[in-house]
Amino acid sequence: MALTTVHLMRHGEVDNPEGVLYERLDGFGLTERGREMTTLTARWLAAENRDIAMIMSSPLQRAQEKRRARGRNFPAACSPRFASDRSGQ
Repeated sequence: MALTTVHLMRHGEVDNPEGVLYERLDGFGLTERGREMTTLTARWLAAENRDIAMIMSSPLQRAQEKRRARGRNFPAACSPRFASDRSGQ
């Protein structure tokens, strides 16, 4: 049986100057630092030369920004099941 590795990653730093508990709310994108975090993650994945079959994310803006910056042309899927409803857990 082939071994499967699942990488779980969160989006980078969110642009939320008012400190809103945004959990499942859309419309919160990444800060410049968050975009840099995303770029570093994409570079790491590319450098590791992992055999990545797919990138899956929630439909929320911050997750979509992370998914689009994936670095290579990986197949991608989006599902509301990946939108967190338990902030901090």
